[in-house]
Amino acid sequence: RDTTVNLGTSVKNPILWQVGDGRLYTAVTTVIMDGEEVDRVSDRYGYREVVCDPNHGLFVNGRHEKICGVCGHYDCGLVGKAVPDSIFRYKVKLLTEMGANGYRTSHYPQNSAIMDALDEFGFIVMEETRWYDSTPEAKAQLEFMVKRDRNHPSVVMWSLFNEEPMQGT
Repeated sequence: RDTTVNLGTSVKNPILWQVGDGRLYTAVTTVIMDGEEVDRVSDRYGYREVVCDPNHGLFVNGRHEKICGVCGHYDCGLVGKAVPDSIFRYKVKLLTEMGANGYRTSHYPQNSAIMDALDEFGFIVMEETRWYDSTPEAKAQLEFMVKRDRNHPSVVMWSLFNEEPMQGT
């Protein structure tokens, strides 16, 4: 059966997610059919307001933020790409220790574990797709990225393509 349910709730005086202080909440959605739980999903999210002002810069919850960031490729040194989630958390911890607070997902949606770590450590994230065009595959990749990561409070910017198409111009 297909059923659509729209629910709403309110949170009074939430602790805001901040750059450098990733306060997160968890929403748990449970589907019960005939008195039996058939599905459960937990989603973490944070409350924050982001304003980009062309004359004054970036503000998160009213606080001016300067981005000191990196282009984060999807790898972890000698261990490559198939790594435990804890390695991604360690990578973000090291970035924090070197003074970074920004992360560009070069050049594609990255592992959910690194996105979670970026939320937890309070990073400012620009999430990027590599190629943008109107093919069904490109549109599907963009849709996947936005739908998967739209509730991550660290994601404050979306990038539609890498700079490669502009090389040589």
